[in-house]
Amino acid sequence: MASFCSTFLGTAVRIPCEVLKQRLQAGLFDNVGEAFVATWEQDGLRGFFRGTGATLCREVPFYVAGMGLYAESKKVCNFHDPVCLILCLLMEFTFFIYAL
Repeated sequence: MASFCSTFLGTAVRIPCEVLKQRLQAGLFDNVGEAFVATWEQDGLRGFFRGTGATLCREVPFYVAGMGLYAESKKVCNFHDPVCLILCLLMEFTFFIYAL
């Protein structure tokens, strides 16, 4: 549940930045200020959250599964055993690479 809430809130904060970035990359505006003002005038607050539903549907399941796997891997690992510690670190690195 904590993973779901943190992903939801983090995405809600990040989405407006992504919307502005994409509009700048598409060449619709010359600078962030212009993109911000035009988005606000055209669509209001709602315009900054375009695509939020699709983004949440993509990200929330991944992060919830990742947190579950992380919690279970911590139970399995014996951090006093150097070999097990290295294997756990490799597993966490694999999760990180998969997330990219």
